[in-house]
Amino acid sequence: MMRWLWGVLALGLAAAGAVVLLVADRPRTDYGWFAYTELDVDGAVAPGTRFVTETQLLGAGLAAAGVVLVALWVGFWLGSRRVARGG
Repeated sequence: MMRWLWGVLALGLAAAGAVVLLVADRPRTDYGWFAYTELDVDGAVAPGTRFVTETQLLGAGLAAAGVVLVALWVGFWLGSRRVARGG
Protein backbone atom coordinates (compact mmCIF):
# COMPACT_ATOMS: atom_id res chain seq x y z
CA MET A 1 0.00 0.00 0.00
CA MET A 2 2.75 2.43 0.95
CA ARG A 3 4.65 1.74 -2.28
CA TRP A 4 1.69 2.84 -4.40
CA LEU A 5 1.32 5.99 -2.34
CA TRP A 6 4.91 7.01 -3.13
CA GLY A 7 4.29 6.32 -6.81
CA VAL A 8 1.14 8.41 -6.86
CA LEU A 9 2.90 11.26 -5.04
CA ALA A 10 5.84 11.15 -7.46
CA LEU A 11 3.55 11.14 -10.49
CA GLY A 12 1.52 13.98 -8.96
CA LEU A 13 4.66 16.03 -8.43
CA ALA A 14 5.76 15.49 -12.03
CA ALA A 15 2.28 16.39 -13.29
CA ALA A 16 2.17 19.51 -11.10
CA GLY A 17 5.49 20.64 -12.52
CA ALA A 18 4.26 20.08 -16.07
CA VAL A 19 1.07 22.03 -15.37
CA VAL A 20 3.04 24.92 -13.89
CA LEU A 21 5.27 24.96 -16.97
CA LEU A 22 2.27 24.99 -19.30
CA VAL A 23 0.40 27.70 -17.40
CA ALA A 24 3.45 29.84 -16.56
CA ASP A 25 3.26 33.37 -17.80
CA ARG A 26 5.45 34.05 -20.78
CA PRO A 27 7.53 37.20 -20.68
CA ARG A 28 6.27 39.86 -23.05
CA THR A 29 8.64 40.64 -25.88
CA ASP A 30 8.48 43.51 -28.29
CA TYR A 31 9.75 43.10 -31.80
CA GLY A 32 10.49 45.95 -34.09
CA TRP A 33 13.10 47.68 -36.14
CA PHE A 34 15.11 50.47 -34.66
CA ALA A 35 17.49 52.70 -36.56
CA TYR A 36 20.08 52.56 -33.82
CA THR A 37 20.83 50.98 -30.50
CA GLU A 38 20.95 53.35 -27.59
CA LEU A 39 24.29 53.98 -25.99
CA ASP A 40 22.97 52.47 -22.77
CA VAL A 41 23.31 48.75 -23.56
CA ASP A 42 21.11 47.64 -20.66
CA GLY A 43 18.10 47.75 -22.97
CA ALA A 44 19.76 45.95 -25.88
CA VAL A 45 19.03 42.25 -26.13
CA ALA A 46 20.67 39.87 -28.57
CA PRO A 47 18.37 38.24 -31.12
CA GLY A 48 17.18 34.78 -30.11
CA THR A 49 17.47 35.51 -26.40
CA ARG A 50 14.87 33.67 -24.34
CA PHE A 51 13.84 34.97 -20.96
CA VAL A 52 12.89 32.48 -18.27
CA THR A 53 10.62 33.58 -15.45
CA GLU A 54 10.73 32.39 -11.87
CA THR A 55 7.45 30.53 -12.41
CA GLN A 56 8.94 28.61 -15.32
CA LEU A 57 11.98 27.72 -13.22
CA LEU A 58 9.70 26.50 -10.43
CA GLY A 59 7.74 24.36 -12.88
CA ALA A 60 10.90 22.89 -14.36
CA GLY A 61 12.23 22.10 -10.89
CA LEU A 62 8.99 20.43 -9.82
CA ALA A 63 8.81 18.40 -13.01
CA ALA A 64 12.45 17.31 -12.70
CA ALA A 65 12.01 16.32 -9.05
CA GLY A 66 8.85 14.39 -9.95
CA VAL A 67 10.55 12.52 -12.79
CA VAL A 68 13.48 11.61 -10.54
CA LEU A 69 11.10 10.36 -7.85
CA VAL A 70 9.14 8.33 -10.40
CA ALA A 71 12.38 6.74 -11.63
CA LEU A 72 13.43 5.93 -8.06
CA TRP A 73 10.02 4.50 -7.27
CA VAL A 74 9.95 2.31 -10.38
CA GLY A 75 13.49 1.10 -9.70
CA PHE A 76 12.65 0.27 -6.10
CA TRP A 77 9.44 -1.47 -7.15
CA LEU A 78 11.19 -3.56 -9.79
CA GLY A 79 14.07 -4.38 -7.48
CA SER A 80 11.87 -5.51 -4.62
CA ARG A 81 9.75 -7.95 -6.65
CA ARG A 82 10.18 -11.58 -5.81
CA VAL A 83 11.70 -13.68 -8.52
CA ALA A 84 10.37 -17.22 -8.91
CA ARG A 85 13.26 -19.64 -8.84
CA GLY A 86 12.57 -22.49 -11.16
CA GLY A 87 14.65 -25.50 -11.59
